[in-house]
Amino acid sequence: EQNEASLKALLRDRLGSDIYADRIGIASLRTELAPHVGVRWTQQLTGTSKALEQRMAQLHTELEKPPPPPTADALDDFAERFGKAVHALIKGTVHVSAAEHGETLEQERQASGSGALCPPRVHVEQIAGEADDADAPVVSSRNEEEALWLHANKRLYGGAQYWRALQEFMLGAIQGPAEEVTAEEILNAMGFDGYHDGVNYMRAVCVIVVEKAKGCFEQNLSLLRLRLLHVMRRLAVPVDEMLRSDSDLEDEISASLGSPSASSSASEAEALLGGCARISREQHAQYMAIAQPLYAKFVEQVMDACLQKCLHDVEAITKYVVWDSNSATRESLYNVFVQPVAAQLQRRA
Repeated sequence: EQNEASLKALLRDRLGSDIYADRIGIASLRTELAPHVGVRWTQQLTGTSKALEQRMAQLHTELEKPPPPPTADALDDFAERFGKAVHALIKGTVHVSAAEHGETLEQERQASGSGALCPPRVHVEQIAGEADDADAPVVSSRNEEEALWLHANKRLYGGAQYWRALQEFMLGAIQGPAEEVTAEEILNAMGFDGYHDGVNYMRAVCVIVVEKAKGCFEQNLSLLRLRLLHVMRRLAVPVDEMLRSDSDLEDEISASLGSPSASSSASEAEALLGGCARISREQHAQYMAIAQPLYAKFVEQVMDACLQKCLHDVEAITKYVVWDSNSATRESLYNVFVQPVAAQLQRRA
């Protein structure tokens, strides 16, 4: 208000008139907008009142004459159609528009909240050089990497999107965490022993590496769970579209066959429609409202059960670190770990 008053006084002194001074400020703006806001408010109130009256009348009619409850046969038929549509989307179909329902890899990462499951580019040659058998993993890893980044900008849904997420997870699991084992970690892992020989040193290193890999893998599994839940949950929308398209096709077939009172037309329609119970659009919306939360709950339960099995396998694999000192690798084990550490300890003695 002080700034407004000073500005009005400045204009009054400069122009020698109050003509423009009365046109600035909050009060002037309120005076100018009040008629327009009043007209717009009246229009909105009228439209909203009519919509509310129509909705109240519709609810009153539904309360007086409620629709019949769905029959068991209709629900079973709809559940079967729903399951077939989900199966078709997972196995692969072209009946759903990729432009409307597909997601690129970046959109999938952002929508699921999981982020990336592997680094931007996996160095396959580096992985192959560190492997014992370089030939087979190199080709497989390179093919998987090329397939993932080749389809990163493709708008996928259903089974194709699910498989792309698994490819990304596999590439991240192959590369593993980019961490190094420090001397402090080794000393802390060895603890208070009577002596620190090469075997104890190697055991400490193996325990640290396995523990780091376990933590990274469990974290990636939790991220994979978010990604796959997102992929499976979003199938409800294309399933709805597929079922609506089937209902529209049924209406067209029934209309093309003529009057349903004719026995020949009725039998032909029954054969073409496969004996499916026809439902209205309102019934379809009602059934979808029932099926969608049940489907989401089922997906989450199955995903949690699968994740528990994966975590159990990870725990079983990483629970113990063992090696056979009598195997063919005994000499290489001694040369790589035991002998250098033993020589270093002897020099310090």
